[in-house]
Amino acid sequence: MGILDNIFGSNSSDDDKYVLMVQFAFQLSASDGNAEEVEGQMMGAVLSNVPGMTPDRQKRIVDTALKNIENNTMQLTPEEAQSMSLNDKNDIVNALVTVSLADGHFHGEELAFIAMVGLTLGLDVEHLIGKLMENNDIEEKEVTAAFERIGKWMKENGYS
Repeated sequence: MGILDNIFGSNSSDDDKYVLMVQFAFQLSASDGNAEEVEGQMMGAVLSNVPGMTPDRQKRIVDTALKNIENNTMQLTPEEAQSMSLNDKNDIVNALVTVSLADGHFHGEELAFIAMVGLTLGLDVEHLIGKLMENNDIEEKEVTAAFERIGKWMKENGYS
């Protein structure tokens, strides 16, 4: 337990996970070009169901996530994100899937974003994509277009 835990009464490493989750959820909700209020409400519901979550703690988590987005920073280093427990990684992915489904349509861009999160977390992305495609009604041509767009961007920016 750190000094912030003594001040705020929560486990800061858990809060790092939730900040990362919320940050990814905000970015996910915009990935299909249309950030909808229902997606934000769904993320709020996910957070409020976390054992020990208080309104003040939830506000701190959301405010930190928004600040990170504004400053183009991440809550954890890539190494820290990859060393998270599998349960924490699954919690993040499951929250993102819940947000993706909130507006009634799981978009290909949302799947591509979740795949990039999976890569960031060190998950088996091929397995993740397969499971998401198998268990959700996602239009394959939307997914193909999303990955083509990402591939083009990566090539244009020297990543391949």
